[in-house]
Amino acid sequence: MCINISRWLSFFPSGFIGVDIFFVISGFLITSIINKSIIDSSFSLSDFYIRRLWRLQPALLAVIIFTLVLATIFYLPKDFIDYAKSAKYTTLFTSQPIF
Repeated sequence: MCINISRWLSFFPSGFIGVDIFFVISGFLITSIINKSIIDSSFSLSDFYIRRLWRLQPALLAVIIFTLVLATIFYLPKDFIDYAKSAKYTTLFTSQPIF
């Protein structure tokens, strides 16, 4: 069965079909939320982004805290300073210039 699936997937040039499917579903959901708000005349771009940030914040903080614990245990001091800097900018949603 695995051979049959891999033959079918070989028609797709990239190995990131799961990511592509995620983006399609996510785009569909976001578009339908925006479309419904526009139809109801209640759409606000700032409110939309605030809701998204509040929804993403718990997962982001959990990942940062978990990796902070691991970095504290396993990283050398220089690497830990680099990690702490990137974690700080990530929590402020300003990490793009760092990476």
